[in-house]
Amino acid sequence: MMTSGSSGTQQFDAALRLMELSTAITRLFAARNQVLNRLAAPFGLTAVQVMALHHMSAIPACTPSTLVRSLVVDSSSVTRLLDRLEKKGMIQRAAQERADRPHDRRVIEIVLTERGNKAIDELKSHWRSALAELTEALKQSEIHALLRLPQLCNQDALQLDLDSKPLSLTEPRP
Repeated sequence: MMTSGSSGTQQFDAALRLMELSTAITRLFAARNQVLNRLAAPFGLTAVQVMALHHMSAIPACTPSTLVRSLVVDSSSVTRLLDRLEKKGMIQRAAQERADRPHDRRVIEIVLTERGNKAIDELKSHWRSALAELTEALKQSEIHALLRLPQLCNQDALQLDLDSKPLSLTEPRP
């Protein structure tokens, strides 16, 4: 049986691992955007636009809501993103006809244009060098922390019981 001191140490160790993982994810995100922005600049694109184009090329029948979930942004950001990509001739929006509601044109499907497909194909030829650059930008310890993520998610290490009461935005913590 564990003593409360050893339980506290385990929670502290888990908190440190979580902090290390959080730092690694933040640095990975920043490094990814830096590399993608550099890669995308000759095409007149941004990192987010490249990620959106990549998602659209990989997912048939892409909709704005699938982009919202994939890019983890709000719907107004996706609308502005799509406006910019459409203006650049990279995408086309099309109302998706539904058999059960033939006159309902609210569901929009996004498809890559020929120009968008060509850009993503050219960008894909640079992925390997971009990945190598991204790997160099991260410390080995951060790479190992990210590689341990699946293992950590299967453990109780990420479940820090700070005081058994969930955080509330309206109620201050004791």
